[in-house]
Amino acid sequence: MPKPSWMRTVQRARVWLWASITWPQVLAWRLRRQHLDPPGGVGAVEVVRRLAGVQAQVASAAELAIRIRQLAPARDEVRRALVEDRSLVNASAAATPRACPLPRRPHLV
Repeated sequence: MPKPSWMRTVQRARVWLWASITWPQVLAWRLRRQHLDPPGGVGAVEVVRRLAGVQAQVASAAELAIRIRQLAPARDEVRRALVEDRSLVNASAAATPRACPLPRRPHLV
């Protein structure tokens, strides 16, 4: 049975897409999207929102994961966001403590 025309179009587009993107381009895109190269000039909450969560089994590891993605990380910013501002919240998702953002609500660490 012949394939519908829309399916052939999708397959051609997929082949073109794979043929036109290189691995270095993919890796560069991932580094930019995750605020690793270059680090973003944003706060801890925005970093967590952009990553859709930060693994937080060890508090210092969560802080490092957030601070490494900032141009000028403020000292104790993550602790303040967790304890004082409550703009970040610790939660367990899929059996791993994780920082997950909630729209218009505190963000999870």
